[in-house]
Amino acid sequence: MNNSLRDQLLRMEQVTPALKERYDKEIQAMLEKRVTGIRRWAWLGSAVMGVGFTVLFGTLAVITPAEFPLAGRIGFVAGALFGIGWAILGWRVFRRSSINLKIDSGAAAGMAWGLPVILLTLFMVSAPDSIVGLRMIISGLVFLVMGLAFLLRHVVEQSELKTREKLLEIECRLAELAETLKPGKPTI
Repeated sequence: MNNSLRDQLLRMEQVTPALKERYDKEIQAMLEKRVTGIRRWAWLGSAVMGVGFTVLFGTLAVITPAEFPLAGRIGFVAGALFGIGWAILGWRVFRRSSINLKIDSGAAAGMAWGLPVILLTLFMVSAPDSIVGLRMIISGLVFLVMGLAFLLRHVVEQSELKTREKLLEIECRLAELAETLKPGKPTI
């Protein structure tokens, strides 16, 4: 019975095109954050560094001697791929002068978390049974914790965005109800 009442209410709900357009514009404004000044140039810097890391790690993956461990070569390839990702992301944000708080920040958090996970996995699989292997794993854990900080920040920001989106939706609904209940207009 509860579901049928909900379905009836949803069928009765009417969204005006003007309200829908206003809601969509406000959501878009909330999700797109302007990036100006030094922050914009920092994104260009990340794009340039991404290209640099791509060239560096790609070159190292190719020119290392044949006796170089396969896990190390895979790590260089992973670094080159993540460098490409950072270059693309940095260039997109710099060119648009805005950051999409859902897509772009999610990509940045994913790359900040993903590369340390891949590299630490490689370290744990290929580390020698000595103090050098232990040092490799502990160093990887430091970067993993830093990546986790970026990932947690992204999760908190996404929660805040969802809350703001729902509050905006409620605000728009209240504005629509207030308009339909103006004096002089029939309510039914």
